[in-house]
Amino acid sequence: MIDLHWLSVPERITYKLATIVYRCLHDIGPSYLRSELQRSTDIDSRRHLRSGSNETLLVPRTRLATAGDRPFLVTVAKVWNRLPISVQTSTSHLPIYVQTSSSLEIFKKRLKTWLFEISYSVKS
Repeated sequence: MIDLHWLSVPERITYKLATIVYRCLHDIGPSYLRSELQRSTDIDSRRHLRSGSNETLLVPRTRLATAGDRPFLVTVAKVWNRLPISVQTSTSHLPIYVQTSSSLEIFKKRLKTWLFEISYSVKS
């Protein structure tokens, strides 16, 4: 899989979910999902926090820790919030800005590069 530059299954799922969120946040995703995702900066009390400058999403509260974390909105919010705004790559020594990419194609490229590096850096 490394030679083919394929992502492993968990990273592929993360890639798909993060791409859906990016599309929704930039008004090119499905409208029924766009209306459900809520940025942390949309809440007045959170704008003044340090995290208010980030592009994080609010994770909906759930009652059960086991089955409550499985709904789509909880999962995509957690996936998006785990994405680095910038990470230091081991190969190029240049930061990769994942969340703040200017276009969908750039976002996909940076996301795949980052996921590939975290997936195979220990195994290679």
